[in-house]
Amino acid sequence: GEGMEVVVENYKASLALIRDVLASCSFAAFDTELTGLAHSKNMRVATTDTLEERYRKLRASATSFQVIQWGLCTFTWDEASQSYVARPFNIFVFPRPFNQSFEHYTFVSQASSIQFLVQNKFDFNKLFYSGVPYLRKDEEHRLKQQLGPRTQQYEITMKETDLEWINGICKLIDEWLQKSQDKELQLEPCNSFLRRIVYQEVEKRYNGRLHIQTRGDSGQLSRPIVITKMTVEEKLKRQEDDLAGSVEELETGVGFRKVLDALIEFKTPLVGHNMLLDLVHTVSMIHSPAESLAQFKEEAHTLFPTLLDTKFLASNAQQLQGLFSYTALSDMYQVTTHAPFVDPKVTLAPGFERYSESSSFHEAGFDAYSTGLSYLRMAHMIGTKTEQVTTDLSPRGPLMSNFVNKLFLMRSDFPYLDLVGQEEEPERENVFWLWGFDQTFQMPDLLRHFRSFGRVAVRWIDETSCLVTVNDKDQTANVQSHFSTLIPPPPFSISTYAMFREASGTQLPVRKPPVPSPLGRTSMRGTPSYSPQERRQVTPQRKRWNDDGEEIVESQQQRTHKTEKHQAEKQQQKEEEEEEEEEGEVKEESADAAGVGPLPMIYSDDTSSGGGAGKKRKRQAVGSSSHSSSNNNEQKKVSTQKPGLSHYTKRGRTTTPITGTDSELLLPSPRAGLTPDIDDVETNDTVPHEVDSTTQQCLIG
Repeated sequence: GEGMEVVVENYKASLALIRDVLASCSFAAFDTELTGLAHSKNMRVATTDTLEERYRKLRASATSFQVIQWGLCTFTWDEASQSYVARPFNIFVFPRPFNQSFEHYTFVSQASSIQFLVQNKFDFNKLFYSGVPYLRKDEEHRLKQQLGPRTQQYEITMKETDLEWINGICKLIDEWLQKSQDKELQLEPCNSFLRRIVYQEVEKRYNGRLHIQTRGDSGQLSRPIVITKMTVEEKLKRQEDDLAGSVEELETGVGFRKVLDALIEFKTPLVGHNMLLDLVHTVSMIHSPAESLAQFKEEAHTLFPTLLDTKFLASNAQQLQGLFSYTALSDMYQVTTHAPFVDPKVTLAPGFERYSESSSFHEAGFDAYSTGLSYLRMAHMIGTKTEQVTTDLSPRGPLMSNFVNKLFLMRSDFPYLDLVGQEEEPERENVFWLWGFDQTFQMPDLLRHFRSFGRVAVRWIDETSCLVTVNDKDQTANVQSHFSTLIPPPPFSISTYAMFREASGTQLPVRKPPVPSPLGRTSMRGTPSYSPQERRQVTPQRKRWNDDGEEIVESQQQRTHKTEKHQAEKQQQKEEEEEEEEEGEVKEESADAAGVGPLPMIYSDDTSSGGGAGKKRKRQAVGSSSHSSSNNNEQKKVSTQKPGLSHYTKRGRTTTPITGTDSELLLPSPRAGLTPDIDDVETNDTVPHEVDSTTQQCLIG
């Protein structure tokens, strides 16, 4: 129907319909489609995030990426049919620059997110050609000032050359007024500074008897000014027309935000699924996002006083336990559309029947519809099992009093985000702070030390420290006793999460060394607990042990010899590279002289040499068949493997590849092999939401 898919061409009619249904609906559900989630690995959500850190990451996402589809579905109780009538709207949203002051708009996306949307048949042509624009309130105010009556903030002080130029313009205007019957006079194109002088002086010298208008493309530097003769009546009529045009342009500019304004005006209860990121983006479309979590919670609750998260409801309502294997939206919708979830009855209004024919997950309108339907079925089930009245299923009703305004937190040990109260701080006794290791300590080494404790999650703080979460909390005491008695001791210090918080303060450092902890504190190994900087001062040379547990002691002379040898190897490698480069230039000149043209240069990752992975080395390409055999014999084999777990071998055992991110990598237990365990990576419709850790099957939701 006309009201289901909303684009700029039908937006006015759709907005009027949306306002009508919002004024009388029981509640509404919403969902978004985004161009990306995290602009860097450090901004991905992690299990050990504090609430402030989590909000900071989501705010960065809302600042960097755009909402390109906003789904709304209203649900209205119909007494005659004893059912809820659903009206879904799928709104394409695309911000448009109206003039030069809005040219800062950027369209940023993650390739993986765009690929995901393309795979789900997202229509990007419709987005770019017909997306509905929007302006935040501060941007609307700025545009309103620009479109209002033209007023000079200050009078321009003109140089002598500028005064001569405007006097010439005014002389031309005088001649036109006295001798010409033409209604308009078009001046030669000029830049914005000279146009401001024209507006200033013509208004002042001719007492507002002339209408001044700039024509041409707004993107042009030089544009012509047209001056029109007008009577007093004509001038008033022109001002009214200009004002009406300005109002029309302003209404077009505000665009989609009018939908959000209507939700705020009618205080419509809103239902979403795993909705925190959707909510941060939505609030950011009304005004600039808040700097702190406390400010965001206050603003979000003021704008939308009744919010219900279906993922939190499905995960925490006792009456629903055991009914859902997974709580991703697609799984939840699949379960609630079959027995025992049969009531209440939900029908699609005339003109909105497209979603009755087939599912369209990852289309914002359908996701909003499936979220609202799932909510109604779960609310009815809760009311039935608790023998409460099921006629009032609104999020404002008594059935939802324990769940309203509590938002699900993905991959977090916080139970929820409470928009109107204070959250309970988790103790995190199963989280350990590893620090003081050098940069050669990598994931395989960590895996070797923690493999007996089951699955763990690792969050790297910097090159010398990380946080390790042991998923099995019963193993906490075993971790403490293991590292306190380990001989030889591990190449790192290990402390509790509480000590980490005390040392680093409230903000988790990102790619920076942790703040030094107080000297004299005892770590689990029974040795003084120092920060990495303090450790280097106290123990400049790290102790090492051989396979028999005997300490390897190097004299100062041996260490000096190793340093000099390393420097000599680096110098020799540098000289070899310079010789290869010179040889390549000679060959290139020879090829030019022979008439075969310059030979292309090949760059490759030289991981086989001592230069380190990723270092670029330059080799001369084969220019002709006569050079082919000799050059091929001289070329070195270049490894294409990158160092890491994919080819790590320890004590004769080769591991299998482990996937993950620098910010958080999940390490499995020995019984589960080396396949990562992703508990629930629901990330708001741009990556798979649920992963079955038993079958490793990705379930999109």
